[in-house]
Amino acid sequence: MTPRFKPILLFFLLLALFPALGSVVRAWQGEALNVLDGLGLIAFPVLLVLWWRYFSRFGGAARCAGGCLPAVENPNGSKPKT
Repeated sequence: MTPRFKPILLFFLLLALFPALGSVVRAWQGEALNVLDGLGLIAFPVLLVLWWRYFSRFGGAARCAGGCLPAVENPNGSKPKT
């Protein structure tokens, strides 16, 4: 994902996430759901995972798969093997 399109993608993600959240609340309260609410209920976990992974402050796990800490050099100047 390029940083150039990240705000646009966040806008569309939130545009879908907030109505899906409304569907989850209506289902939680026990109201009858129509087809769009059912789709929102199904899409909510997927949208939430996408937001968490790519746009959340806490979702940097994919970016830090190899380790987020900088490599520490040994006193002899070589980097440790990982």
